[in-house]
Amino acid sequence: MLRFPKYILLLGLPFAALSQESNATLSNPYTSSDDIAGGQRAFLSQCAACHGADGRGGNAGPDLSVLKRASSDESLYQIINKGIPGTVMPGSSSNTSGIWQLVAYVRSIAANRQVKASGNARRGEDLYRQHGCARCHQTTAPELFTLARTRSPLELRNSILQPQVEVGDAYWSFRAKLASGATVSGQRLNEDSETIQYRTPEGQLRSLRRQQIEEITWDRTSPMPTYADKLNSADIDDLIAYLLEGRN
Repeated sequence: MLRFPKYILLLGLPFAALSQESNATLSNPYTSSDDIAGGQRAFLSQCAACHGADGRGGNAGPDLSVLKRASSDESLYQIINKGIPGTVMPGSSSNTSGIWQLVAYVRSIAANRQVKASGNARRGEDLYRQHGCARCHQTTAPELFTLARTRSPLELRNSILQPQVEVGDAYWSFRAKLASGATVSGQRLNEDSETIQYRTPEGQLRSLRRQQIEEITWDRTSPMPTYADKLNSADIDDLIAYLLEGRN
């Protein structure tokens, strides 16, 4: 009978244990609506700078509604916890429950975008015209049919009911007093270390050099009013159906 040294037998145990562990998939224990809300708060403070406030991607991070590296909640947890070597994705400093809440929120981003519109698109078109949406959304405001291709029905509903909750910096406006004594205002389009590019209230594109500015005031609110008091739930379903009818 062959006898193996004890240390060889012991060396085999960790590998067997690891093999069994790798086949087990952990489920997220933090999936309540409160957990998702907590994950969203953490996302906005820790992740939005790269992935965008809505998770649709930014200059450094990809769109989180499509997760090629994370097929399970466990693999997504590991990515958030440890980061991705060789990329700008760092590990998280959050505790275990905080990371699971981030997992829950990131999963909700993809789930929300898979929800289908349930309204009447033809009636939605009538509402779109009745409320004069094109007056702004074909001039200074975002073009809605293009925007709708990157939004879920839930996100569109939130934008209609609570337009002030999330206002991208591309839609901020400003008022500046110049060293010359003149005053200019407009909608911020872009800026760099030397200039601010903006659109005037008349729709003209302009560039303002920072060295000309004596004082500047930013308005980070959206010019879009809430429609919570103008549209009922069925109206909003119909309007969203009209905006999304060409998306799929």
